[in-house]
Amino acid sequence: MQATIFGYNIRILQNTLKMYHTYCITNAAVGQTSEKFRFLENKYQLAINACTPVGEIEIDGLTLRTLRYNFTPITAISQVRVSDPKIDVQFAILEVGPLKLINDSYVVDVRVVDQGMQPTIISLWDQFSEYEARAMATLPGSFPVVIGLRLKTSTYYGLTLAIRNTSSFIFNLPIPEATALQSWCVVNASKIREFPTTPSQLLLANPTEESDEKITKIANLPVIV
Repeated sequence: MQATIFGYNIRILQNTLKMYHTYCITNAAVGQTSEKFRFLENKYQLAINACTPVGEIEIDGLTLRTLRYNFTPITAISQVRVSDPKIDVQFAILEVGPLKLINDSYVVDVRVVDQGMQPTIISLWDQFSEYEARAMATLPGSFPVVIGLRLKTSTYYGLTLAIRNTSSFIFNLPIPEATALQSWCVVNASKIREFPTTPSQLLLANPTEESDEKITKIANLPVIV
């Protein structure tokens, strides 16, 4: 189920609750989750505050290595046929762009890649442009690895990735998949530096309907017809 921390309680509890640690939480209030921010089928959530007793516990057999994600490769995103997809991806950061003001909204474009050798853009809008983009820009080391949960496709530039209200990001999670991606980036660093950097060159292919007709690229047409 979901749990939410509001207002000043966030800062108070930020050093108490840590990613993937286990806790015993007592007497937390239970309330309905706004549909706008709901990412689980459960309609109810816990509301945790500074007065809620929270104690860390250990559960035998539960470790980071037991976590399992179902990542969508960047090269497969254009083939997603769900009308409102919630896409989980793992990527290495190549560049965090500048903060831009577009139609009264702020956005930061992040250039990313995975082992599919197809770089693309993830657009971070509004509050994500302030907090998550800033965190991504200051991650240490070469090719920091990020997990993006519940992302969506966007056609702002063409076909890229963007955030939704319920999206979240995990930075440098020490799981085998993240370690493998960072190692791959280090080995292929020279090729990665040759990747395009402009948005028009980073668009994913748009999904197309299946067709029996063979499509010929303009570049492959004969010079003399």
